[in-house]
Amino acid sequence: MKKHIELFMASWQAILIGVVALAGLGALLLYKLTSLVGGFSAIEKATANQVAASGLGNLTGNLPGAVASVLNFVLPITMPSSLRLTAAIFGFLSVVGMYYVISNWFSRFMGLVGAVLLATASWFLHVSRYGSLDGVIFLCLPILIAVLIMAQKHRFSFGYNYLALLAAAATIYVPGLIIITVILTVLQRQLFFKRFKRFSLQQRIIAVVSVILLWAPALYSVWASPSQIMIKIFGINVTGITAASVSGHATTILQFIFTGGIMSPITTLGSLPQLDILSSVMFVLGLVAIFKHRGLLRAKLLAIILILYIGLVLVGGVTLNALLVPIYLIVIYGICYYLKLWLKTFPRNPIARTTGYVAISLAVSLVSLYHLTNYFVAWPRASTTQSSFQQSP
Repeated sequence: MKKHIELFMASWQAILIGVVALAGLGALLLYKLTSLVGGFSAIEKATANQVAASGLGNLTGNLPGAVASVLNFVLPITMPSSLRLTAAIFGFLSVVGMYYVISNWFSRFMGLVGAVLLATASWFLHVSRYGSLDGVIFLCLPILIAVLIMAQKHRFSFGYNYLALLAAAATIYVPGLIIITVILTVLQRQLFFKRFKRFSLQQRIIAVVSVILLWAPALYSVWASPSQIMIKIFGINVTGITAASVSGHATTILQFIFTGGIMSPITTLGSLPQLDILSSVMFVLGLVAIFKHRGLLRAKLLAIILILYIGLVLVGGVTLNALLVPIYLIVIYGICYYLKLWLKTFPRNPIARTTGYVAISLAVSLVSLYHLTNYFVAWPRASTTQSSFQQSP
């Protein structure tokens, strides 16, 4: 107990800053959650009716729907409100995961930059504050990477390795993500078997049984409808793949993310692209950094994830929002690479080094202000938005 008190006294300022940051993130995601646009969309109402009719026991493979059902049962709120609250919870965990991942890959400063960029991005606010749950599950990607990093740091702890195993096994509920888990397992197979051998017989039994229990609902869902295995687990709709559909999805990716031109009043303001100028430039720089650092595991991981999700979007297996999470990870990678080049250019000049940090902080602040104004001010006032959210709870 005395040791814990001494640890708290030595780091109380960092703890206080962390508590304030988490409270601010929660306030951002919950601010006017059900009243910003005055009502709910028809898609939200349809999703709410579907989740309510399914019941908790029939929501196999639908983790957000199951969470929404629990919230609707324990809290005095309607199902559409439960769906939005569920999206906010996933968004909260995603930002925390992003901070942890970037902090461990680079530095705490860059972790803060990554968390702020993600939390204030207009596309992220749309996904994490909208009740259709379409794309919400893909916010789990930073959480998965964070858990794997925790297991890597605490490699001799059964608890952390057990948590990482469960997180990896849970990717079966995210269409396509299980493919990444399999690839990572192959790349790290020697480490994986070495860790597993360190478990005692009792711990091995606990791990295997836990994975079986975690997979049971998904396997039952696939057994009940075998024809859905490709779309439910791998995110691939084989019957709908044609040359025309792949070409159309490729054009949609460019318009939705980079150039604009797609009108979607529920999730965008007008036909604006999802990436701003800074993010677009840093995404390209991030790709350059990944190529130069291709020998590093994190670079391989980001490249695999990006290629996989581009492929899944092209064949119509996942939504476009799923692609934005790995893109933002690469955007942060690009900013980190830019800062590293700046500091390498001025290794001993404190004024120049400070200028680099200030320039990044100022750029991120301006971009965040743009996105927040876009989402909280301009988007709710647009006539197309108001006409799309006229459903009562």
